[in-house]
Amino acid sequence: MKIGFCAIWKNKLSEYHAKEEEEIETTLKISQCFIKAKKLGIKIYGLHNIRWASDEQYFTFWECPSFDILEEIISDLEKAGDFKFAKSSHFIGTEFLNLKSNKNYSPDEKFNFGLMLFIKSIKKFEKLAGNFLFDKLDQLFLKNNLMSERCYKSKSFGSWDYFFYIASRTYEDIEIFQEKIESIKYDFDLRIKLYLGVKESNFRFGRNYQLNYEWAKKNE
Repeated sequence: MKIGFCAIWKNKLSEYHAKEEEEIETTLKISQCFIKAKKLGIKIYGLHNIRWASDEQYFTFWECPSFDILEEIISDLEKAGDFKFAKSSHFIGTEFLNLKSNKNYSPDEKFNFGLMLFIKSIKKFEKLAGNFLFDKLDQLFLKNNLMSERCYKSKSFGSWDYFFYIASRTYEDIEIFQEKIESIKYDFDLRIKLYLGVKESNFRFGRNYQLNYEWAKKNE
C-alpha cells in the first residue's frame, strides 16, 4: 500500500538570521536525506513555490512505499536540522483509488505547475455519491490535460478526508480546472482547499543564497 505525504511550510526568522556556514551545512545534510529517500523508493515530486498564491512558501509531495520508510526519512530530516529553519504542516494518506488521468504522465516529461487538492465532505457520503465524485474528478483531470496518479484517503490522520497531487504543463489548464471545481464543490457539498505552486529546480535555505542570486545564475 502506497503512502501519500505532503509537507507545506514557510521559513522562520531563524533562517533569516542564520550564518552562511550554517545554511550550507544544513542544506548539505538535508540533501543527503533526499538521496537516501530516493534509494529507499520514495518518489519525490519536487519543490513547489506557493508564496505568490498563499501565505505559505513551499510545498512538496512524496509517494512512499510504507509508513516505516516515511518515518525514517522524517526522523533523518529532523536530525539534519530541516525543521529549525522552517515551520511545516504535514499531511498523510493511504492509497485509495488509482486514476485514469495518470495516462497523461510520462516519466521523462517535466511539468511546470503542481496543485494539492484537499477534500472534506460536509455531509456523510453515500457510496454511490462518493464513486460518482471521484469519476467526475478523474474526467475533469483528463479533459484539462492534468495528471493525477491516485487519490489518497487521509480521514484517519487529520481534518481532510482525501487529497490529490495534480501536475500541469500550463497555468491555463489549472485555471479552467479551478473554475470547474467550484461547481463540483457545491454539487457534492464539499469543503476544499487548493495550493497552487510553480515547480522549482533549486532550493537552499538562506538569506545569503537569495541575496547573492546564486539560484538565478543557475537558471540562466
